[in-house]
Amino acid sequence: MQKVAPTLRIAVLLLVASLVGCANDFAEYSVVDGFRLLAIAADRPALAPGEQTTVSALVTTKAPDDKVSYRWSWCPYTTGAAGGFRCAVTEAELAQALSALSDGAAPAVRYDLGREPTATIAHAIPPSALKAACAALRARQIPGFTEPPDCEEHLEITVRLEVSDPSGARIDGVKTIDLRYEAAGADVAESPNENPRLTELTIGRDGVFALVASDDEPPALKRDTSVDLRVAVASDASQPYRTRPPDGSGAESRDESLTFSWFVEAGSIDDDRTGFLPGERSLADAVKNTWTTPRRTDFAADHVRLYVVLRDNRGGVSWIARRVRLED
Repeated sequence: MQKVAPTLRIAVLLLVASLVGCANDFAEYSVVDGFRLLAIAADRPALAPGEQTTVSALVTTKAPDDKVSYRWSWCPYTTGAAGGFRCAVTEAELAQALSALSDGAAPAVRYDLGREPTATIAHAIPPSALKAACAALRARQIPGFTEPPDCEEHLEITVRLEVSDPSGARIDGVKTIDLRYEAAGADVAESPNENPRLTELTIGRDGVFALVASDDEPPALKRDTSVDLRVAVASDASQPYRTRPPDGSGAESRDESLTFSWFVEAGSIDDDRTGFLPGERSLADAVKNTWTTPRRTDFAADHVRLYVVLRDNRGGVSWIARRVRLED
């Protein structure tokens, strides 16, 4: 059974982290004018036994040549937002439990995932041991506003990133990943999630649009001008999945909802976020926005960057980042 609440908590944490990372506390949320952590993604948000995933982050800096440092780690059960997402289970405790549950065949436990821009996590825990470990964590008493793990078909682990800029400022963010007991199949009630995909960004005016394909040949835009933004998504961006309602009744089929977060280095965006909600809000409306390019008095640089982050309601994340040229 997939719960929406953990995903919402992650979105809230990322929002708070992004706001903390703003150089100007009063800047618009959609205006990226400094050190920000905009998103964390896993190329596989749900892992079957034997699979692995790579996590990465969308980070912006005050100056283009600023170097940031990364520190990745993971935890099977945290103290939640109220407790700063500290790990509630030590490496030694988890290693001992897995060894006992796996007849000594459990993998080594190491929470540290390194200090590179990306990190890799492998699902090497035997399914029987993972189920038993999840049940034990569910029974554990953790202070604060935390929910027990959902142990029906997976254990949801938390990946944590601490990212710092040259000034020493630090932003923390988290991302959840499902460690599934088995691969997808007819007897698995919940469909494993995949990331929704953004495929292109176009910019237009008066109904004429141009593709922003890469940073090598950025399109030119007039300053202090309103332009239309459009993103395209893969046909399977809203993935159908089976889930059980909160009342515990039988599994039902749903389509994922999608949220688009829009960011610009300068200027102003009409809507910070747009969304697709099956049966209520259309995808055609969700993929478009309007951007007013900056005046030179407000932004002197000749190039400006745009970012669009796409999230589904089950922890899938992707983004697109592009650069355009400004003309007076």
